[in-house]
Amino acid sequence: MTIAERIKHIRTHHNLTQREVAEMANVSTPAVSQWERGLANPDVNVCLLLEQTLDINTRWLIQGVGDWKNAEQSVRESKNADIEVPFFKDVAFAAGHGTNLDDLNTSADTLTFKQWWLEEKGYDKDSLIVVCARGDSMQPRIRDGDALLVKTGESNIIDGAVYVLNYANNARVKRLWLKYDGSLLMCSDNPEPQYKDELIPASGADQLNIIGRVVWLGGDI
Repeated sequence: MTIAERIKHIRTHHNLTQREVAEMANVSTPAVSQWERGLANPDVNVCLLLEQTLDINTRWLIQGVGDWKNAEQSVRESKNADIEVPFFKDVAFAAGHGTNLDDLNTSADTLTFKQWWLEEKGYDKDSLIVVCARGDSMQPRIRDGDALLVKTGESNIIDGAVYVLNYANNARVKRLWLKYDGSLLMCSDNPEPQYKDELIPASGADQLNIIGRVVWLGGDI
């Protein structure tokens, strides 16, 4: 790619006219036209001015070396990238008395999150999945149909945190509390009497599979 082609590439990428580029560079419109036709080259000062106004890499513009975007812009675009997280719409984890666990290896849709947000929270995109809550045992915090972002691979229990789990072939969304004897207390947020706390004894650990911790939820207002 010649310098003429690089100049035109930058201009068209930003949807600018030759006149608009000329105004940014403090030159005439015919000068920009000459650059793009290979009849003249912009001087270094003009290239530096274009670097500031269009976020381009001056070395790339003049020599064709490196990426056309400057480092700061590349970082900004990377942080603003859309990250698609697998969304298992048909896998319902009961915020109630439990349902059979569907196969998480089935095909999934995706739900999109921003890269900067995942980095800010310290979440590895490869450890995240999204599932749906079913039932009302976790109301008012989690409602029927809410999408739950789950951070998988968490083996250490944080007392009071909400987890997606499979116990005795029942898929649940519950708050967990680790007891001194190694047992786990499963708690619902709904105070109704039908949603009593349940105890998983240490001896029942072989029937327990913690899918992950719920770190975000989304639903209707």
